[in-house]
Amino acid sequence: MRILHISDNCCIRVKKMAMAARSRGKHWIGSLSIQNVSLGDYFDEAYYFHDPDSLAWQARRIQADVYHVHNEPNYLVAKAIESQCGPVVWDVHDLDLVRFDHMPGAQNSEQEERMLAAHAEAVILPCKRYREILGLGTVLYSFCGKRHFGWNDDPKENLVLQGHVNADNRAGYWLDYRYVSEALARVGVDLHIQPAGHSTGITYDTSRALQYHFVPYEAMLEIISKHRWGLVCGGVPCPQWQAAMPNKLFEYLARGVVPVVLWADEAAEFVTKRDIGVVLEKPEDAAKVLTEGTWQRCRKNLKRIRKDLMAETQGVKLIAIYEHAIGKWRADKDKQEQEEKKQKREAAGG
Repeated sequence: MRILHISDNCCIRVKKMAMAARSRGKHWIGSLSIQNVSLGDYFDEAYYFHDPDSLAWQARRIQADVYHVHNEPNYLVAKAIESQCGPVVWDVHDLDLVRFDHMPGAQNSEQEERMLAAHAEAVILPCKRYREILGLGTVLYSFCGKRHFGWNDDPKENLVLQGHVNADNRAGYWLDYRYVSEALARVGVDLHIQPAGHSTGITYDTSRALQYHFVPYEAMLEIISKHRWGLVCGGVPCPQWQAAMPNKLFEYLARGVVPVVLWADEAAEFVTKRDIGVVLEKPEDAAKVLTEGTWQRCRKNLKRIRKDLMAETQGVKLIAIYEHAIGKWRADKDKQEQEEKKQKREAAGG
């Protein structure tokens, strides 16, 4: 099978999906993006596009069996569908209709995204809440690949937040962690903030938190392994985070860091069901909840199930999604051809 991933910057979820597919056979896996992508052993080839029109041209030229398109942003999915390059599998990283529900014009995002879901041959979702909202799709969590798993038996630091923060972002108001970090500091818990990737000129200021420079993804994994606890929350309660099952949750689990979940309903359910993390009602509860005994118990449970949390465990389901999308595409094409032949016969008086 020839699988082409289309994305803007080939974020880590793109590579996680490539690892899942790679585990299920010798598939050709390519990347088509607007930014430079290192092949590693994630991809067999990497291609680039400069604008929406060149994206459509490139996608048709590459001739894959299935086009796994990541909505970063949504126009990538729309252009792939419009190009009729082949079966499109839409991998929903975020739903704008959820993220930006507070903004004027949010109904436009809802109309657009529901239309994309209806026209893609298959939809992959990062959380169950998105499936409830759209009414369709298959949930594949953002598990880390086996290669990224590692275990630090004696972590020295306390609480880390993996990801970038931004106190000057009106659209992404959930990125402002000043309230969280200050509330934690008042009860004697220091928050360490570790972003990965490359700085894009983001201006941020999270008071009373220890902030570190952007580092490559693999280096970030090593750094967070030095911490006992990993924070899973937005800067404020919001629909985006109540639904989210973010990359950081699974990166913590891959590195033996016990998740601390705040204002994130599905993530709270996930860690509570497996007893591999703790849930806070408010950040001020951290000091009394983050105990040695709780950490030891959660780490023991996590060690027992961590093989079930690898991207490779999702390979069978992912390939089945591709096969379904290809089958639907072919069936729709056959139906369209039959309809066109019928119309020609009728036009010819037959």
